[in-house]
Amino acid sequence: MTDINVFDLRGDNSGLINEGAQDVADFMIIGTGKSSRHLQKAANELTYFVKHELNQVPSAEGLVSTGQLAKFQRRLLKKGKKAPNYAKFDYGSPANTWVMMDCKTDDIYVHFLTAERREDLNLEGLWATDKEKYKKKQRHEENDDIFAGVRYLHTARRPITTLEMIKQLKQMSTNATKQFDPTILTRENYIGAFEEMKKLHLSDPDSYPLKIFEDHFKAMQANGLPLTTDDIISYISLCVQSPEFSADINSPFPLSMLNKRYGFVVHLLNVYAPHLTTKDVEKLLPVLTVIGSQIDDSRFVTLDKLSDPQYKVPTTEDGRFYHFFISDKLHNLTNLTNIIHYKGKNNTEAHSQLELLLFTIFINGDDTQAMRAILDAAFERMDFELVKATIPLIAARADVQFHYTFLTTYMPILVKSEGFKMGEYQKWVDQMLEKLDSGAIIEIQHLLEL
Repeated sequence: MTDINVFDLRGDNSGLINEGAQDVADFMIIGTGKSSRHLQKAANELTYFVKHELNQVPSAEGLVSTGQLAKFQRRLLKKGKKAPNYAKFDYGSPANTWVMMDCKTDDIYVHFLTAERREDLNLEGLWATDKEKYKKKQRHEENDDIFAGVRYLHTARRPITTLEMIKQLKQMSTNATKQFDPTILTRENYIGAFEEMKKLHLSDPDSYPLKIFEDHFKAMQANGLPLTTDDIISYISLCVQSPEFSADINSPFPLSMLNKRYGFVVHLLNVYAPHLTTKDVEKLLPVLTVIGSQIDDSRFVTLDKLSDPQYKVPTTEDGRFYHFFISDKLHNLTNLTNIIHYKGKNNTEAHSQLELLLFTIFINGDDTQAMRAILDAAFERMDFELVKATIPLIAARADVQFHYTFLTTYMPILVKSEGFKMGEYQKWVDQMLEKLDSGAIIEIQHLLEL
């Protein structure tokens, strides 16, 4: 093999290395072979070495044996006798031009590629911290980019509407770099058009409905530009702001709208089917949490509002707390956050922040069972910082019964945890005690040794 490079992915905090690669490998090795036959032989040699010298059984992707290749060609030839001319040819990349092997040793992955395939894929750009060194070179050769505009309109479900949208986008754009041309196959072009369309949708949702965005992103994928997790999050965030879903969000019974909004987002994830790493899921979960709640309501009680000394918790005319509806899908998210935390590589801080967000939503929806589930899980993994963060919310928003439960069940354990200072939370504890009867107060003071 020639032009061999080794990429060490361990302990990189620069954020430049593709995070998906870091989740599966510590080392990536890449080399160039002379031909597909050469790659096939090299992969077989490496398999033999790993089996006999390292006592491991490696796995290979993209490796097609000579027998399999001959069988495929025979089927193609047989099919071609009765099929049109285009069916007689093998389109796409030839077999054995990129072979990836998991050596099952020290998280080492080896990639064998032909020179042309290596230049096309530019895998080094995913793993290197010096992106300029491995910047992909534009190849000047014949391709089917001239059909990009046709693919864009063919992919869209309503081509006439899309054409009108393109015309208006070009009229509105004062900067030439922002004008949308579907034949320019760059992320900047398509994402720039998305930003322009977003402004149009928020100002005139009837003329520019959300379905237009679905068509636009489908066309983007059809032209070889895959959506990233950040693209999906931007689209979902637009759904939260969209008048199509927010019109009835403040109605007395908005549950159907919450479920509709949540269902639409799940539909988007199924349509685009992004490959999500653990970090991608951690980015998505807070957004999915928000769309299933009324957290954007001005009467919703949050920690940020409670930090203001002048803030008073809104109540109805008869002195009761406002009750907010919650999509039943959010309970599934609670289970998913625990799975992510306990399996594989995880971010404890991100997990705690999401749990706190869920707790805030559940306490505004008076879902005491879900609140207790979060507190129980936090104690089980000894995440006392999360429990301490919930104290102001419980004092300001929970009912008397939950005050008693928290002070008698959770608080005695919390006060004995390392670094806990009662003085920082005395104000909120006193606020909870004020609502209890004298017998309960004496019991709690004894438990907490106040």
